Amino acid sequence: MRTFLLTTIIFLAVSIGYGASVVIKKYRTASDYASGKSTGITIRHDGKLTLLQTNLPQIWQLAKTQSSLYAATANAASVLAIDKNGDTTHVYSGKEAAIFALAGDSKDRLYFSPSPGGAIYQFHNGQRRKLLTVEATYVWDFLPHGDDMLVATGSPGTILSSAQP
Repeated sequence: MRTFLLTTIIFLAVSIGYGASVVIKKYRTASDYASGKSTGITIRHDGKLTLLQTNLPQIWQLAKTQSSLYAATANAASVLAIDKNGDTTHVYSGKEAAIFALAGDSKDRLYFSPSPGGAIYQFHNGQRRKLLTVEATYVWDFLPHGDDMLVATGSPGTILSSAQP
């Protein structure tokens, strides 16, 4: 019995010594995921994971209108419409670096701005049109506000108000 007890104690001590230990690793930014391979998810620029499956490496913005969900991407700039079944269609594809500004309004219109460049586009009823070009390198964000739209720009940093057509 003494041999059995001694053998059991040695076995447990060795098992504990060679057993697995808990390692906690936190992923907070997209660069934390850079060494891995994403399958079935998309890694946003801020490190958050989304379930939209695309062939695009980065999704910068999401916007919702009454009829669709839209995703703005980088490398190269594009805007995708995502229907209720998860099917995507390209609304815009360009040579710019990214689409940083993307917003929908209450009238089912989408606004986006490829950067750099300062051009602002509207997408409505399947039609895309260029609304205006602001004197700024980047358009960072939009806020539809009643009949106007607030536009946040960079280089120079300005908030503009523009009447929505």
